[in-house]
Amino acid sequence: MIHHPKSSHIDPLEITLKEEHAYYSHVEAKPNGKPWYNDIKMYLEKQEYPEDITSGQKKTMRRMANSFFLNKDVLYKWTPDLGLLRCVDAIEATELLEEVHAGTCGPL
Repeated sequence: MIHHPKSSHIDPLEITLKEEHAYYSHVEAKPNGKPWYNDIKMYLEKQEYPEDITSGQKKTMRRMANSFFLNKDVLYKWTPDLGLLRCVDAIEATELLEEVHAGTCGPL
């Protein structure tokens, strides 16, 4: 057994419940019909910036591009543990979420 001092205070955990399931929070398509990562991918492929961006936005894009890796046509994001996360568009993300929640990928 451990001696528990009477003067210590433990903060209670706050648990919130969502009103809808997680798979309702899917990725939305951009208005121009291109995936969210299109600008980063184009910069890595051709070293070209999107039209009408400022010099500050160019600097941000260069900094962001350092955390991405392009392998042929597939874009990956580096993780802190040196793993790679595959970047997907809105349609593929929705399909993957439906497969996971339907159990077609098999049990974990």
